[in-house]
Amino acid sequence: ANVELLVQSTVSAGAPLAAISKAKDSDSLSQQDASRLKDATGLMLAAEKAAALACADARKALSSKQQEAKERQREVPGFAAGLADLNGRLVAAQQTLATQRKAALHGEKLWKVQLVLDQVEERMLEV
Repeated sequence: ANVELLVQSTVSAGAPLAAISKAKDSDSLSQQDASRLKDATGLMLAAEKAAALACADARKALSSKQQEAKERQREVPGFAAGLADLNGRLVAAQQTLATQRKAALHGEKLWKVQLVLDQVEERMLEV
């Protein structure tokens, strides 16, 4: 559950980037504030890092419990099924996290490109 909450916080932190990525025309994209993009990307990457660490910890714990599942299957019949459910939720969280990471990296490229474009425009005005 903690992993899912961290992944959800990553999705929330990436909302500004998702809105920018869905912009269809280049004019609306070029008018975005580079500092806003930088801040949103930084927040999203920080949230993604925390969620990725939580996913790794959850994967370790789940792996050790799966080793026990064979022994405990006789004692608790639903133990293996519960672990399978947890594994499915963890996989879904990791997939969402991978999507968010791609969006964050795209956002990082976007604000860097915007920064370069702003610098080029300033140089062109000087000429």
